[in-house]
Amino acid sequence: MTNNIDNFYCQKVIPLVYDNSLSYYELLSKVVDYINNNVTDYGDILTTNATQNIDIQELKTQTNYLESELKKVIAGDYVSAYINSLKNYIKLNLSELIGDAITIVNFGLVNGRFYADIPDSWNSVDFDTIQDINSSDYGKLVIEY
Repeated sequence: MTNNIDNFYCQKVIPLVYDNSLSYYELLSKVVDYINNNVTDYGDILTTNATQNIDIQELKTQTNYLESELKKVIAGDYVSAYINSLKNYIKLNLSELIGDAITIVNFGLVNGRFYADIPDSWNSVDFDTIQDINSSDYGKLVIEY
C-alpha cells in the first residue's frame, strides 16, 4: 500500500528550552514513520493471507478428493485391483509362501532306532509308537494332536 502520510505541513520551531527531549517536529516525524510502517506491514499481511487462503482452498479440494476415494475403497470399488495385485504377488512368491507354510517331517533310522525330526512349528503334533504288546498295532507309528 502506498497511503503514506507526508509531513510537509510541519513547521520547524526552535524549542524554548534546550534539553534531550524531542522537538515537536521530531516527535511528529517518528509518529508518521511508525504509521507508515504499520500501513506497509498491514499490506504485507493482506498479501500473505490471500496466498494462504489459496493454499487452504487447495488443501480442502485435495482432502475432499481423498475422502471420496476412501469411500470408494470402503464400498469395494477397487477390490478387483487388490485381487489382481494379490494374484501377481502370489505368482511371484509362491515357492517362498509354500516353503514357509509347509514344513517337512524327516523320518529315519539311527543306530537301529527309528526317529522323526519334527519342525518346531508343529508344537501341537506329537509322534509316538504304540507300546501295548498285546495290541495288533504294536510298534506302529501314531500321530497325536
